[in-house]
Amino acid sequence: TKTRLGLELGFVNNRYSFVIEPYYNTSDNQLWGRQLSNVTAFEALTLNGASVVTRGVEFSTNLRLIEEDKHKLVVDANITYNKNTLAQLPGGVREDIVLQNDGGGDVPVVRRLGRAQFANLMFVNKGVYASTTDVPVNPATGLRLQYGTRGRDQFFKAGDPIWVDINGDYLIDENDMVPVGNPFPKFYGGISPMYTFGPFQLRVSTSFVIKRDILNLVLANRLKTYTSPTSIGAVQPIDELNYWKPSNGDLDNGSAGAVYPNPYDFTRAGALDPYRVNQTLYMEDGSYFKIGSIALSYTVPEARIKQFGMSQLRVNASMYNVYTFSKYSGINPETVTQLGRDISGGYPVPRGYSLGIAVQF
Repeated sequence: TKTRLGLELGFVNNRYSFVIEPYYNTSDNQLWGRQLSNVTAFEALTLNGASVVTRGVEFSTNLRLIEEDKHKLVVDANITYNKNTLAQLPGGVREDIVLQNDGGGDVPVVRRLGRAQFANLMFVNKGVYASTTDVPVNPATGLRLQYGTRGRDQFFKAGDPIWVDINGDYLIDENDMVPVGNPFPKFYGGISPMYTFGPFQLRVSTSFVIKRDILNLVLANRLKTYTSPTSIGAVQPIDELNYWKPSNGDLDNGSAGAVYPNPYDFTRAGALDPYRVNQTLYMEDGSYFKIGSIALSYTVPEARIKQFGMSQLRVNASMYNVYTFSKYSGINPETVTQLGRDISGGYPVPRGYSLGIAVQF
């Protein structure tokens, strides 16, 4: 079901026009999969009954700011506020956790009524333990905070990530993962000005995204190579990163205020997986403002080309993927999956140039 209202406004003989369109859409009886117990003969069951509500407002404008004989300036702009909410799950449940393929692998996501359609399920990272004495100790057992199943003796120590023990049982496991962030942008849009001065015309196309949480998967994979010292990827330098280092060879004491865990704890990395992607360590603000293209054209006056049998001659020069303004530490905040994972592979989108001539006889 789609409901949309529209309001169009025009001023000064439509030199300044505005369009406002609020919308409210519902998508009912969607097919959603549900994980089954491992004692059954099937892994998952597909059911009807999920409902998603999408609501927002679209705003667009056309502004003819300058209208003179020799030069003109026209600006087209739009911005959309969009929010999707999970309104119903099959079977009347209020929440379920599933594995969803995203960026080439299965990742845990939570689907909870009243929240966004999907949310990443992650450990909340609060830094790195500077020393082993900083690790919380269970007063009932006298043992340090532990990772995974009891009895595996994977106790946290200096250089390990500080993951929040949500349920306070002094055991970090899947019960301590919580839905964090929103991979769907809150606002998005673009601005496209066009300036004409005599035979010259300049067009600029821009786009932007505001309030979107993304995960720096490229950095996570780069650091994870250090857990396997024989791999080729382990030669990538990480000197610019603030990672934990021991003090004078003392593995129980080290640098305070480190952002990234000890990358050289090879013996424990396989079990602890300190550089796992599903933690807030890699979550960043994916907002950006991008100059997508700049195009400059020159139309030769007809009086100069008429003698050659031409009615129009235009020369064009364009630049694409000009520049992206963003606080994101990765390569490109655009190349992300539905769940906000960076899939650029560490390679930037190339900048392009073109030069053309349009002739009309």
